[in-house]
Amino acid sequence: MLRLPLRQASRLPTLRRVALERSLPPTVLITQRHSSTNAPADEVVSHTPEVINALLAANQHFVETFHGAGLPWWASIITATVCLRSALTLPIAVYQQRAVGRMIAVAPIVQSWGETLKNQLAREGKTKGWEYERYNTELQKQYRAKVKQIYRQNDCLPMKSFLLPWFQIPLFVCMSFSLRGMVISPELIDSLSAGGFGWVTDLTARDPTMIFPIAIGMSNFLNVELNSMYMRDKQSLRQKALQNIFRGISFAIIPIAAQAPMALSLYWTTSSLYSVAQNVLFRVPAVRKALKLPIVNKPPNNAT
Repeated sequence: MLRLPLRQASRLPTLRRVALERSLPPTVLITQRHSSTNAPADEVVSHTPEVINALLAANQHFVETFHGAGLPWWASIITATVCLRSALTLPIAVYQQRAVGRMIAVAPIVQSWGETLKNQLAREGKTKGWEYERYNTELQKQYRAKVKQIYRQNDCLPMKSFLLPWFQIPLFVCMSFSLRGMVISPELIDSLSAGGFGWVTDLTARDPTMIFPIAIGMSNFLNVELNSMYMRDKQSLRQKALQNIFRGISFAIIPIAAQAPMALSLYWTTSSLYSVAQNVLFRVPAVRKALKLPIVNKPPNNAT
């Protein structure tokens, strides 16, 4: 049997690993070279469906296109973000605003009909000797049926007011993973390290000043407040609870963003500020008229 010296034998795993690395795709080597604690992540990457990999590659290629046109990396990330949001999420946001506007417009009809139904069932219950439980059950049943009918007649089904997250969240996640892959790519890391601006010239490093993480948290918080502006006086307990949860998430994301490389923080900040600008513009009457959005007013304080 051939026996190797101990020193030579100890080198065999290393040599075998080098040979294996040469045959592996770059996306797998990226994770292996930067952290030995990412083994579960490697398994996820290796089993990611091809369509997801295609989306991540498309996002990366889209950003690289602007850089290839002469823009610095920081400007390429901002430009790509604005273009993707304008092409993919803005049309959905306009459609959703039209649905929400119609719901607000028919709110007085729903409220008036609810009061009428209360009086009708109160008289009927008094005549038939209903107990309160029977009265309340019948009221809720007829009220829900009538509200669905009114919404259907006015093309303002509630589900239409929740379309945007189904498009915006996948875009946000895919773009984040694409940028994360870029900042640890051996082919791009040197270029991205000098592709920033001002105090953040290295897009692969964290923001040492915490300016961008704080900006991300505050812009997300502002979006929560803007989204609830018109319905604040009509919110149910569940809606108020959800709003408080979103407020908490806005601040909880600050320490997460503080650990992210600047390329990610720059994308998150740009996307959040885009949402702020979008929400503000949607409240300008001239913009609403140009986009054919319903002109709505904030409900009065006595609205229920």
